[in-house]
Amino acid sequence: MWNKQNPFPSNREKSNKSKSVAFWLCLIFGPLGLHRLYVGKMVSGLVMFVPSLISGIFFYNKFNQLSDTLNAALSGQNQDEQLNNLSSILNSPAAQSSSSWESLLSWITFALLIWTLIDLISISSGKFTDNEGRTL
Repeated sequence: MWNKQNPFPSNREKSNKSKSVAFWLCLIFGPLGLHRLYVGKMVSGLVMFVPSLISGIFFYNKFNQLSDTLNAALSGQNQDEQLNNLSSILNSPAAQSSSSWESLLSWITFALLIWTLIDLISISSGKFTDNEGRTL
Protein backbone atom coordinates (compact mmCIF):
# COMPACT_ATOMS: atom_id res chain seq x y z
CA MET A 1 0.00 0.00 0.00
CA TRP A 2 1.27 3.45 -0.95
CA ASN A 3 1.96 5.75 1.98
CA LYS A 4 2.73 9.48 1.69
CA GLN A 5 4.93 9.48 4.78
CA ASN A 6 6.88 6.37 3.79
CA PRO A 7 6.85 5.81 0.04
CA PHE A 8 8.77 2.53 0.44
CA PRO A 9 6.96 0.66 3.21
CA SER A 10 8.77 -2.24 4.77
CA ASN A 11 6.94 -5.50 5.34
CA ARG A 12 9.39 -6.32 8.11
CA GLU A 13 9.32 -4.60 11.42
CA LYS A 14 12.33 -4.15 13.63
CA SER A 15 13.13 -6.58 16.42
CA ASN A 16 13.10 -5.41 20.01
CA LYS A 17 16.54 -7.04 20.42
CA SER A 18 19.59 -4.80 20.24
CA LYS A 19 21.89 -5.16 17.26
CA SER A 20 24.89 -4.01 19.31
CA VAL A 21 24.26 -6.55 22.09
CA ALA A 22 23.99 -9.35 19.52
CA PHE A 23 27.18 -8.10 17.83
CA TRP A 24 29.22 -8.06 21.05
CA LEU A 25 27.85 -11.44 22.19
CA CYS A 26 28.82 -12.87 18.81
CA LEU A 27 32.26 -11.23 18.86
CA ILE A 28 33.18 -12.30 22.40
CA PHE A 29 31.27 -15.57 22.87
CA GLY A 30 30.65 -16.46 19.21
CA PRO A 31 31.08 -20.24 19.07
CA LEU A 32 28.99 -20.62 22.23
CA GLY A 33 25.97 -19.29 20.32
CA LEU A 34 24.92 -16.83 23.02
CA HIS A 35 24.02 -14.26 20.36
CA ARG A 36 21.56 -16.74 18.85
CA LEU A 37 20.07 -17.54 22.24
CA TYR A 38 19.75 -13.78 22.88
CA VAL A 39 17.62 -13.24 19.76
CA GLY A 40 15.44 -16.27 20.54
CA LYS A 41 16.90 -18.79 18.10
CA MET A 42 17.01 -21.51 20.74
CA VAL A 43 17.62 -24.57 18.56
CA SER A 44 20.54 -23.13 16.58
CA GLY A 45 21.89 -21.50 19.73
CA LEU A 46 21.96 -24.85 21.50
CA VAL A 47 23.42 -26.52 18.40
CA MET A 48 26.33 -24.10 18.78
CA PHE A 49 26.50 -24.15 22.59
CA VAL A 50 26.62 -27.88 23.29
CA PRO A 51 29.50 -28.84 20.94
CA SER A 52 31.44 -25.73 22.00
CA LEU A 53 31.08 -26.71 25.63
CA ILE A 54 32.17 -30.30 24.94
CA SER A 55 35.15 -29.13 22.87
CA GLY A 56 36.11 -26.59 25.51
CA ILE A 57 36.08 -29.17 28.30
CA PHE A 58 38.03 -31.67 26.20
CA PHE A 59 40.73 -29.22 25.13
CA TYR A 60 40.97 -27.80 28.67
CA ASN A 61 41.66 -31.31 29.98
CA LYS A 62 44.21 -31.92 27.20
CA PHE A 63 45.96 -28.66 28.06
CA ASN A 64 46.13 -29.64 31.74
CA GLN A 65 47.57 -33.06 30.84
CA LEU A 66 50.19 -31.44 28.64
CA SER A 67 51.03 -28.92 31.33
CA ASP A 68 51.41 -31.66 33.97
CA THR A 69 53.57 -33.72 31.63
CA LEU A 70 55.82 -30.78 30.82
CA ASN A 71 56.15 -29.85 34.49
CA ALA A 72 57.13 -33.43 35.30
CA ALA A 73 59.67 -33.45 32.46
CA LEU A 74 61.16 -30.14 33.53
CA SER A 75 61.50 -31.19 37.15
CA GLY A 76 64.76 -33.02 36.38
CA GLN A 77 68.00 -31.98 38.06
CA ASN A 78 70.00 -30.86 35.06
CA GLN A 79 69.34 -29.49 31.62
CA ASP A 80 70.37 -32.66 29.78
CA GLU A 81 67.88 -34.73 31.78
CA GLN A 82 65.13 -32.20 31.05
CA LEU A 83 65.90 -32.24 27.32
CA ASN A 84 65.87 -36.04 27.26
CA ASN A 85 62.53 -36.11 29.05
CA LEU A 86 61.02 -33.57 26.65
CA SER A 87 62.42 -35.44 23.65
CA SER A 88 60.91 -38.72 24.83
CA ILE A 89 57.53 -37.05 25.39
CA LEU A 90 57.48 -35.40 21.96
CA ASN A 91 58.60 -38.58 20.18
CA SER A 92 56.15 -40.87 21.95
CA PRO A 93 53.42 -42.45 19.79
CA ALA A 94 50.74 -40.83 21.95
CA ALA A 95 52.07 -37.35 21.17
CA GLN A 96 52.31 -37.99 17.44
CA SER A 97 48.91 -39.54 16.82
CA SER A 98 45.63 -37.89 17.58
CA SER A 99 42.49 -39.84 18.21
CA SER A 100 39.48 -39.65 15.94
CA TRP A 101 37.62 -37.79 18.72
CA GLU A 102 40.28 -35.09 18.74
CA SER A 103 40.04 -34.74 14.98
CA LEU A 104 36.26 -34.62 15.06
CA LEU A 105 36.23 -31.99 17.82
CA SER A 106 38.81 -29.95 15.93
CA TRP A 107 36.66 -29.96 12.78
CA ILE A 108 33.53 -29.12 14.77
CA THR A 109 35.35 -26.23 16.44
CA PHE A 110 36.54 -25.00 13.04
CA ALA A 111 32.99 -25.18 11.65
CA LEU A 112 31.64 -23.25 14.65
CA LEU A 113 34.25 -20.54 14.11
CA ILE A 114 33.19 -20.21 10.45
CA TRP A 115 29.52 -20.11 11.50
CA THR A 116 30.38 -17.39 14.02
CA LEU A 117 32.18 -15.36 11.35
CA ILE A 118 29.17 -15.60 9.04
CA ASP A 119 26.84 -14.52 11.87
CA LEU A 120 29.17 -11.62 12.73
CA ILE A 121 29.11 -10.42 9.14
CA SER A 122 25.31 -10.76 8.89
CA ILE A 123 24.81 -8.87 12.18
CA SER A 124 27.14 -6.09 11.01
CA SER A 125 25.41 -5.79 7.65
CA GLY A 126 21.94 -5.69 9.22
CA LYS A 127 20.75 -8.98 7.74
CA PHE A 128 20.61 -10.99 11.00
CA THR A 129 17.09 -11.71 12.21
CA ASP A 130 15.48 -12.80 15.45
CA ASN A 131 13.36 -15.92 15.88
CA GLU A 132 10.36 -14.18 14.29
CA GLY A 133 12.28 -13.06 11.19
CA ARG A 134 12.54 -9.41 12.23
CA THR A 135 15.83 -7.62 11.58
CA LEU A 136 17.81 -6.31 14.52
